[in-house]
Amino acid sequence: MELYNSLGELVRIRRYTDWAQINGRWTERRTEVDNLKHQKRIVFETIEADYEADWPLSFFSRENLKALIASQR
Repeated sequence: MELYNSLGELVRIRRYTDWAQINGRWTERRTEVDNLKHQKRIVFETIEADYEADWPLSFFSRENLKALIASQR
């Protein structure tokens, strides 16, 4: 199934990002779906943090998260 954006252009790769705290480290799970090749790829990336956070990480973009962690050092 091919997907198109609001301009009628073919959207080739869609990306979905989820964050979770695993063993005190924030881990990004990025799922990339290639609509033309009909392939799915899952990428994991870990960012170390020296503190526990009570707020859900989904409120923060990747850039905001990196800035937040840098400000804690």
